[in-house]
Amino acid sequence: GQDFWADLNAMTVFETTEFDQLRRLCTPPCRNTSSIYNTFWKFFCRDHFGWREYPESVVRLIEDANSQGLKEVRFMMWNNHYILHNSFFRREIKRRPLFRSCFILIPYLQ
Repeated sequence: GQDFWADLNAMTVFETTEFDQLRRLCTPPCRNTSSIYNTFWKFFCRDHFGWREYPESVVRLIEDANSQGLKEVRFMMWNNHYILHNSFFRREIKRRPLFRSCFILIPYLQ
């Protein structure tokens, strides 16, 4: 196998002459099916410890609030109370799709 460095913000690949960019395959999230093709999102926030992944329960709250058009989400995590506003953030938050290797997907592709 080969190892490559990738910048998922810029969608570029480094240390290879074989590939020059990345592409995300995304589908709408769907909790009711177990299809390998559904996109599963992970949410991360940056604090003084670095990037930390939100627990699944908090992700559900954020996704439900976004789908309902709510302006804020309140929750408790890591012994702190948080309020996320759609209009501004006090903490940097990123949403990333769960990485699925092409080797995992090959049996499902035609």
